[in-house]
Amino acid sequence: MKSLMRTARRGAAAGISGVLVAGVLAGLAAAPANAAPARGLSWNVSDQFQTHLNTQTPLGAATYDATTKDATFPLESVTTAGAVTTYTFDGGLKGAFAFGGTELYSIHLNDPKLVVEADGSGELRATVNSVGSNTDATVVFPSAGPREVTVTEFAASTKAGGVLTATPRWEGVLAPDSTEANDLGIAAGYPTLGKSFDPELLGALHPDVRSTFYWSNRGSAESNARKAPSTLVVDAQPTPAVKLTTTLNSPKEGVQVKVEGKGFTPVTNPGDDGVYVVMAPANEKIDRSDSSGIDKYPAAYVPAAAFNGNDFVTVVSANPAELKKHTQYAIFTWQAHRNSNATQDTRTLVSIDWSKWKVVAKTAVKVNKKATRKKAGKATVTITATKPKATGRVKVTLRIPGIKKAKVLTPKLNKQGKVVVKLPKAKKKGKYSVVVTYAGDKNYKAAKKKAASFKVK
Repeated sequence: MKSLMRTARRGAAAGISGVLVAGVLAGLAAAPANAAPARGLSWNVSDQFQTHLNTQTPLGAATYDATTKDATFPLESVTTAGAVTTYTFDGGLKGAFAFGGTELYSIHLNDPKLVVEADGSGELRATVNSVGSNTDATVVFPSAGPREVTVTEFAASTKAGGVLTATPRWEGVLAPDSTEANDLGIAAGYPTLGKSFDPELLGALHPDVRSTFYWSNRGSAESNARKAPSTLVVDAQPTPAVKLTTTLNSPKEGVQVKVEGKGFTPVTNPGDDGVYVVMAPANEKIDRSDSSGIDKYPAAYVPAAAFNGNDFVTVVSANPAELKKHTQYAIFTWQAHRNSNATQDTRTLVSIDWSKWKVVAKTAVKVNKKATRKKAGKATVTITATKPKATGRVKVTLRIPGIKKAKVLTPKLNKQGKVVVKLPKAKKKGKYSVVVTYAGDKNYKAAKKKAASFKVK
């Protein structure tokens, strides 16, 4: 039965062209480039692997936590064919034994693959290579080169919240004094109680490292007990990613944003029902404890029934009164209705071209005191606009009787959008003109040129 099931699993793993399990690869395929993949397989192989092989090195995309002694292999894909689901992972782990600065032997476990049957049973496969220093001709050596083998099998697994957990078999895997055990050069009477990783793995390993994976006649009972394969933990929960498209941007009608969510989990815990999608200032602290947290913001609610697997599409609309110009807004998501977990929390900046919200300001020039040939005068320039007041500088061009070249001033507007300009004395009789232009600021477009004039007697 074991060999038949293994053959079925291998055929499924090799022959699947890519029927995607909803919510994992489907959710990641169209995610933005900066979206992180699902977390993947967390495994330390065994306690003995960690203690005896005193140098642990992650390979490729894998990472290694020296505190927890766990390697994490990122999830590449999840595929299904019939009743078999296959999780493939990226990267590898090298465990090596070094003494006196010299590496004596090592094992490489690369590109793990978890194959799971409908009943929860399955196997972990990996491409294995090992190196050792033993050259004894009487010792059984593996065939040359890395090869994919079954590392360990498990009779059952559980899955909750996108996390799959399986405890590999240990006892009764390789019968002592069996043909397989003898062919591997294992001492008579061992492995004790058949405690071993899969014989395929042992056959692929250099003899220097082989005994790390079964209860052998070497070492203490304590060290042999540490050889039991550790629990496999696969976090296949999709990682949410959001794509935004600003479909409307108008000072009269407001802003409308199309929100495409991929890799979301509509129900993570009992009582969950989709996600809330809210537009608010990017640095806003939003109360996500219940549905009332969305009441004061432009928002949309996407119930679980509206999801397509782990994806959704919705629109958030904000009228002009709900927006503060030149503010950076973001789309926030979280689990509805009570934010039972933080896995659906995202924050994605909204692109709003505020230059489209500029309105035309009006320029007014009032000569408060006319300049004469004996005394200077003054004029008040006002850029009239709604809130906020106009800012920046105005350009004032003065044509003064008796002065051939026009005088140009660039005074700065005060907080009220006004500025008082001094009008120099005239040199002779004639027409004295004041011409004002305003180029605009971040809120207002350029105003039309405005002029005022008077006669100097």
